[in-house]
Amino acid sequence: MTNIERKIKLEDSRKVIRTLKKIGARFEGKFIERDTFYNCPNGRLKLREINNEHFKLIFYDRPNVAGSKMSEYWTVGLDSAQAMTMKIMLGDALGNLIQVKKKRKLWMYENTRIHIDHVEGLHGVFLELESAVDEIGQEAAKEEHGQIINLLEIGSYIPLPMSYADMLLELKRVEAESIPARSDDKGMKKPLNDEPAAPHLAGHPNSEKIMEAYRFAAQAHAGQVRKGTTIPYITHPFRVAKILIDQPCSEEAILAGLLHDTVEDTAVDIKEIRASFGEEVAAIVESVSEPDKSAPWEERKEHTINHLLNASMDAVLVSCADKLDNLLEMYQAYKNVGEDLWNRFRRPRGKQEWYYRSLGKVFKERMVEWKFKPLLHAYLDAMHTLFG
Repeated sequence: MTNIERKIKLEDSRKVIRTLKKIGARFEGKFIERDTFYNCPNGRLKLREINNEHFKLIFYDRPNVAGSKMSEYWTVGLDSAQAMTMKIMLGDALGNLIQVKKKRKLWMYENTRIHIDHVEGLHGVFLELESAVDEIGQEAAKEEHGQIINLLEIGSYIPLPMSYADMLLELKRVEAESIPARSDDKGMKKPLNDEPAAPHLAGHPNSEKIMEAYRFAAQAHAGQVRKGTTIPYITHPFRVAKILIDQPCSEEAILAGLLHDTVEDTAVDIKEIRASFGEEVAAIVESVSEPDKSAPWEERKEHTINHLLNASMDAVLVSCADKLDNLLEMYQAYKNVGEDLWNRFRRPRGKQEWYYRSLGKVFKERMVEWKFKPLLHAYLDAMHTLFG
């Protein structure tokens, strides 16, 4: 059998549910689902338990791509005794990969199943659209998905390429790695060239708080990738924090470096940052976040440039580290794809150059103390390397 699905992370699930009711979608019920995935070399194999009453074994093969994804799948219904026996046998024979637990609300609209999911271990609420291609055909299914997205007014949301299982596996992978403590080398080369890893910071006086911020950010950005790549988004705020660790900035700035995109690019509210990490961290995150994502690109960038002229020094340092990492990543991509790099962005090369050069002027004006020079020079070097 063949189905097609699309996954999106929601910013306002209550609004979506209200709209589902308005457009006449049919509510099918609430479910607690537990999927146990097994090591499987030729696809994905899971045993699903639904409300601890219904059980099925599911094998499917589906690529990790953003947008609509086709998958071939096979299912076998099981009774409870068969399910428990199969669970033990598969665990022993193949080994457990990961378990995904979620609370699911199911709606139907025309031929599409609409799932509203809360997934244990992932931050936020997710929406899945799923249709059986065997019943209505691939093009009709895609068209219906597009219609639903328009009706729900979520067309601007970025589709997620990864499954819940893959998001959780990615979180486990990056948390298993470690970040070095503050180094004695005050130059920028070592921390900037290191490969990203999860922040353990055993040598930092408050490494547990930084690890907490990392987990928070990793959950908030789960499923997101960097523009034009399949690289998990969390690698960017992680690298920003790595840059800040060797700078003369506060611990709050390091925390804000990890969290700096959560309010702007995920469903996280600034109140959550304030409640979890305090007023100072929230103030920095709010200071480096664009206030209105719906405003034109030029207007948003002008706001950032002007705001940084009078922002706190911690906010300036976080912004500089953020933009430095963007430049380094863009340059690496440019070496691989050349001028095609600029197709990934909403504005062409000339606009991007104007923005980063304008920021460079602001950073030179604000970061005048010698202790800030390594970071400032790293930014300016990266800017000149990319734009000339």
